Amino acid sequence: MNFNFHLMNLKFYFFIFLLLFIWGCERSLNEDVANSEIPLPPYDLSVYSANDGRVVFDWNSNNAEEVLFKIYRSINDTLNFSFLANVNQNYFVDDSLEYDSTYFYYLISVNNSGIESVRSNIISAKPVNYYIPLTPIFVKVYAKNWVGNISIDLSWEKNPESDVSGYNIYKSDNPDFETDSTNFLSFTPEPVFTEIDSLEFYKTYYYKIRAVDKGGYESRASGTAYDMILGIPEIIFPQNGIITKGFPEFKIKTLPFAATYKIVLQENEFFGEVWSSQIHSENTNDTLKINFNYPYLKKNNVYFFRVITLTKADNANSISEKYSFTFKP
Repeated sequence: MNFNFHLMNLKFYFFIFLLLFIWGCERSLNEDVANSEIPLPPYDLSVYSANDGRVVFDWNSNNAEEVLFKIYRSINDTLNFSFLANVNQNYFVDDSLEYDSTYFYYLISVNNSGIESVRSNIISAKPVNYYIPLTPIFVKVYAKNWVGNISIDLSWEKNPESDVSGYNIYKSDNPDFETDSTNFLSFTPEPVFTEIDSLEFYKTYYYKIRAVDKGGYESRASGTAYDMILGIPEIIFPQNGIITKGFPEFKIKTLPFAATYKIVLQENEFFGEVWSSQIHSENTNDTLKINFNYPYLKKNNVYFFRVITLTKADNANSISEKYSFTFKP
């Protein structure tokens, strides 16, 4: 009987201890929730600017421990707000907007415990089209005659404005041309363009670019960029496919226009450059000799080479077909 009595006492005390432990945990949890203050909403929410498809707004806050702000937006009414973004800073830029729509915004503060404030005041803005786009910069023009594929490639830096819809390209034979309808070439939505039609050799083409926004406003014209398409030089020596004990120089026929010539020698058809040489010549329709001073050729090896012309830095203008010779001393 004494043993059973003590066992019952132990169970009773254990049950009391368990109740106290659970009650303490619940009390601690309830105290933590109670001590987590509901954050104050952002205040002084106001529009900083609204134009050209972009709204910029900022606000202030009295809360010390905010993790983020939730931004909500509605278009053309105050009844259909939807979540737009989470931010940590006290400003926001909303871009790629329509000029004729009115945009409404409000914010909610969120603290470290994930508790949200009531919403802020509501602001509104209409990002009408005020200004012309910025002038395109860093316009580059590269003419190409790569084994029968003739083109002129244009590129420039993309405009930073979110409401730019694309670019108008203007072209002329005259470097001082006006960017009007008589010289309009094409429109492109991206800051790149390739022209492939009605191109002539040894003719300089001049280009200017103007950015266009969604409202049809056009920027000022860019600076003039230009290039010309060169022909492919004739390779006089070595003849394609010959077997040779070696030779002191390459011979090519120069173009009817001053150019820079480059010969590239490879160990296979696709890569593995082992030697190259570059020389500029003002001579036209003449024989140009380029010294071949590569110190070592592999016996019975087939080598491939091309002739490249350059008009701007290292950009290849014309590229010949692959020629080859076999070194057999």
